[in-house]
Amino acid sequence: MKDNQKFLTGLIIGAAAGTALTIFLQGESGKKLIKSVKDTAKSTGDELKDGMSSVQSSLDKLFHKGKQFISELRSNSEAAVEEGELDEIFS
Repeated sequence: MKDNQKFLTGLIIGAAAGTALTIFLQGESGKKLIKSVKDTAKSTGDELKDGMSSVQSSLDKLFHKGKQFISELRSNSEAAVEEGELDEIFS
């Protein structure tokens, strides 16, 4: 019986809170709050997109520099082999 009373009390409190929240959100203050939340969410989403775009651009630049570095290493090592510089180092 005690569990039923707790359940019923919780149900009534929940219904009252839901009703109060609905009335608040349908009023002028609630509409302003909802608009503010939507605007903040949109702004945050836009900032996140811009940030991700910036990260992608930075990664692309870093990748390009890495490819250039490896290409330079490869050509320098090939030139060293052709000129016999490695023979001097290892002899």
